[in-house]
Amino acid sequence: MHLKRMIEEITGLCKSVVLQSDNQSALKLARNPAFHAGTKHIDIRYHFIREAAERKDVELRYLPTEQMVADVLTKVYLY
Repeated sequence: MHLKRMIEEITGLCKSVVLQSDNQSALKLARNPAFHAGTKHIDIRYHFIREAAERKDVELRYLPTEQMVADVLTKVYLY
């Protein structure tokens, strides 16, 4: 987010940061501001992504695990 603001100041371009995730539950939680009993333990300060998405600072997208390039370095794959 800080890098986005710095680039906007330098170039004048105003684009959303694209956040891709293969966790559909996390994406639904970030998109839905409703209270759920299962999420009541989440501290208010952790709703940063939801607020950023509402402001259009962040664009949330689903990307299947098979298409995640970074997962090659973080997950164990058995072939």
